[in-house]
Amino acid sequence: MTGPAPPRLLVATTNRGKLTEIRDILGGTPTALATLDDHPGIGEPEETGATFAANARLKALYYAEATGELTVAEDSGLEIDALDGEPGVRSARFNGESYAEKFAAIRRMLAERGADRSTARFVCALALARPTSPDGSAGRELLARPRSPDGAAGRPTNPARVRTVPRRGHLARPPSSDGAAGRPTDPPAGAGAAAVLWEAAGVVEGRVQLPPRGEGGFGYDPIFHYPPYGRTLAEVSPEEKAAVSHRGQAFRRLRRHLTAGEAGRW
Repeated sequence: MTGPAPPRLLVATTNRGKLTEIRDILGGTPTALATLDDHPGIGEPEETGATFAANARLKALYYAEATGELTVAEDSGLEIDALDGEPGVRSARFNGESYAEKFAAIRRMLAERGADRSTARFVCALALARPTSPDGSAGRELLARPRSPDGAAGRPTNPARVRTVPRRGHLARPPSSDGAAGRPTDPPAGAGAAAVLWEAAGVVEGRVQLPPRGEGGFGYDPIFHYPPYGRTLAEVSPEEKAAVSHRGQAFRRLRRHLTAGEAGRW
């Protein structure tokens, strides 16, 4: 006799490179991973947050409400100190479609400041969300769960900070002063909503160095030099990158959280 099917977890990203890394880390958890390919026709939310954490929450809430699935979403990017933290939350939308264009823009901006390299970091924030009943009670039950074994590395969201969102037509709001994705109005009676259950983050420090080096990885990896390896993240193996990367840190914390919990309670 077979047991109950594992709960589904929607990994809400359209970036194939990210999806491959996340699947490798979350493989073997008591969940059945789903992707946005399983939900054709759902558009992307406007990323109006001023921080990585705000955008991760916005996306997790949006896709949890739109699909009815337990959802994890992340927002990540590169902060370059000599450029006052740019490109930051605009990393994916920064100066052109191709990364060759982005790298050229970064080289030009550094040169304008008399530099050819800079300390920098990759940052990843993730949020785990699920649809709730209109009064949010389903989310509150889960918020009472204990923390992951690593304690502060991942954290349940404070119930006072849980944000409900109305149907996705109301999600494209300007950011509030605290960097959150605006303050949506309460959904009408009977409308769906979602709650953030748990959040984590990861950071890897290094430096930006041009020209780009390496053929592996994706995104900004070819210009991100990781000093302990003496190479860029595009010059190392996928296993070496995952061991230290911002996304690897955050999703390993999620893995511990999911594995420590009771299947079916998320």
